[in-house]
Amino acid sequence: MAPVDLQHILTRAKAWAREAGELARTRQGSDFAASTKSDQSLVTEVDIQMQQLIVDHAAREFPEHGILAEESASIASEATGRGSAEYYWVIDPLDGTRNYVHGLPFYCVSIALMDRGVPVVGVIHDPNCDRTYTAIKGRGAFAGERRMHVSAADWSDGPLLGIPTPRRTPLPAAIYQDWASRGVLRHIGSTCLNLALTACGALDACFAQEIKLWDVAAGAILVTEAGGCVTSPTGQTIFPVDPERYEGENIAFLAGGQPLHDELMESLRS
Repeated sequence: MAPVDLQHILTRAKAWAREAGELARTRQGSDFAASTKSDQSLVTEVDIQMQQLIVDHAAREFPEHGILAEESASIASEATGRGSAEYYWVIDPLDGTRNYVHGLPFYCVSIALMDRGVPVVGVIHDPNCDRTYTAIKGRGAFAGERRMHVSAADWSDGPLLGIPTPRRTPLPAAIYQDWASRGVLRHIGSTCLNLALTACGALDACFAQEIKLWDVAAGAILVTEAGGCVTSPTGQTIFPVDPERYEGENIAFLAGGQPLHDELMESLRS
């Protein structure tokens, strides 16, 4: 396959994310159907409409690329079929659905392009703040036109730490025993937003333990291109992950700037 123009791809993904985000923003507060999936997370007809919009764009404009999208099983579209492709779009159309259903303005659209299992383009769009976070591998990360840098905080700064809801598996004891006493915990209900906010330095670090590839693919490149680290909680690399063979396995990560990333990792090990 010929090399792709990553800048063009980023431009198109930004446009799709903003279009989907506007759909979400205008539909919030209206009547829409919602249901509970097998993992007890919510899905709404708005999620499905947003995903269909993005998938249709990707399939039409880049037909040679594969597509992995969170709600694929709910969409009657041949475009979501997976096959042997070097490049894969990995899409979370509405991250923070439970917030969305309850009227909380903490949700976002996440789109990544992966090259042989590694994110090379990432876009996270927050429609409520009208802020789009972007990155291309090797070219830095940006919030709008402003270049992003992860926080340089360490334990001594009383860091602000993004954590998930402990739904099926309790959070590690270190989070309650160590992180809560040495820093400040924040849970906003969107893994993708946590990663974007870590990339821009608003959060000093974030942690997740039961998320999916579509939750982390775009955010991971934002954080790394902003100068941070994204690893498993024990320090292993997360990527590559083959989207063609991915079957929804849980992924855990720890993301942030150094030295805090390493200090948090050591805390989790103890």
